[in-house]
Amino acid sequence: MTIHPTFSVPLRPTFPVPLRLGQRPSIRWFCAVALGLLAGCNRAAPPTPSHAPAAAAPAPKVPASPAASPSSAAAPSPVVPPSPASAPAPTSLFVAGPRGVVELALDGTVRRQLSATVGTDPRRTPDGLLVRTPAGLLRISLSGQPEILVAKLPEAVTACASADGAPVRHVLADLAVQAADDFTVAPDGSSACLSLMDRNANMADVTVRLHVDLKTGGVHAGVAGCPGEPAACATVVLPNVPPATDAPFRIDGGRLLKREPSGSLTVISGLGSGDFREAAASPSGRWVVIEGNESEADYIHRDLLLLDRMHGRVHAIVPGRFPPPIAQGDLVSLGRIRVRTADATGESEVRWLPGDVLLVDRLLVLPGQRALAIDGDIAP
Repeated sequence: MTIHPTFSVPLRPTFPVPLRLGQRPSIRWFCAVALGLLAGCNRAAPPTPSHAPAAAAPAPKVPASPAASPSSAAAPSPVVPPSPASAPAPTSLFVAGPRGVVELALDGTVRRQLSATVGTDPRRTPDGLLVRTPAGLLRISLSGQPEILVAKLPEAVTACASADGAPVRHVLADLAVQAADDFTVAPDGSSACLSLMDRNANMADVTVRLHVDLKTGGVHAGVAGCPGEPAACATVVLPNVPPATDAPFRIDGGRLLKREPSGSLTVISGLGSGDFREAAASPSGRWVVIEGNESEADYIHRDLLLLDRMHGRVHAIVPGRFPPPIAQGDLVSLGRIRVRTADATGESEVRWLPGDVLLVDRLLVLPGQRALAIDGDIAP
């Protein structure tokens, strides 16, 4: 059905010859009135706001931008995984370990064996997975295509001369990927960057960097601090989950607080030494990882716990059946009473997956149900 816009025309005839009280109208007066009415009917009137069609003005033509000059080119962007708005939420985990490469459902059950090749550090690519193996970087298809060794990595890399003038040879098998940022793949899958270290970034004595062309298999390797070393790998930027605002319980200032219906806050209990804070909220907002009891040695360690924001219960994170909540009277003693729970360092991976599934390094946690240890490395 086509709706035609209507317009209201104000009929406001002009009377050039006003009549005085008691005066009889003449023929000339009637003619003036008729001419005024005719002019009002023929006058174009603007549409009223309530009936006017919302016709947009044509967009101006924008000339094409000239190509950017090399001096104005922006620096390479960080590696940003696809956002939920641009890609479907993942429903699988991809694991590389001593039993090969497998696809797991989010509850930890095996969906399929993708490869029998032993590997580590799987990374997602536009066409499958990239896995580090003793032979080099292996590309594994998710559609059943044969796996391909796309790049052979050097067995060792020689550093610049040491203090005594002798070159130092670093064997790659003795080094490892320490964090997610240490092995990244370009969004178009054309290249990869690896930083292999003998310890974490804060304590490492040796860092070997490798830039790999995944199309040609070419490798540019070097040792950090030596002339000609490859650039550091791009930072992996993971999307932040905004905290829920409608749950009544939260952690603030090392205390468990409850928001009352009136909007006021009630202190339920202190937690440990008072350094506990919220770290990462689940997609639904019901659960939040809280961290505290921080200690420092060679590594900085912290305890991880789970807060149920709807009921104000604090749970330990352990393999097996989901544990009962910690007694409220014990929350303030968490610093003195050692609770068996997940221990994390600065390099630990703590992230939420769809369906309120938590990943803490190699531990897959289904809050309220169970947690199971994964035998292998999980692709970020």
